[in-house]
Amino acid sequence: MTALKRPLSAILAFIFGGNEIAEDIHLLNVIIYIPIGLYLKLITKLSDKKIILIIILSSLIFEIEQSITCIGGLDGTDLVTNFIGGLIGLYSFKIISKFKIKYINLYN
Repeated sequence: MTALKRPLSAILAFIFGGNEIAEDIHLLNVIIYIPIGLYLKLITKLSDKKIILIIILSSLIFEIEQSITCIGGLDGTDLVTNFIGGLIGLYSFKIISKFKIKYINLYN
């Protein structure tokens, strides 16, 4: 079955071992989306739910664009790993902000 039909099994194979090239690609997908979650929380007043929705929609748009332009296909595993990366960024900001670290508030 394709990764679109079984994204959880592809993610588990990535975590517990499997294809080395696929592992690199999934790790890069997570890393690419970490700044998106982090910066959306930093520069906007949006709620966490709206930021999560933006992360999901942007990932879906990129996957559809890849499919339309024949660069790649619509891959469920990419959607999941992008979402995980965005959540890591979002909650990293929340954890960092609890330490009262001074940062520039861009929306004031």
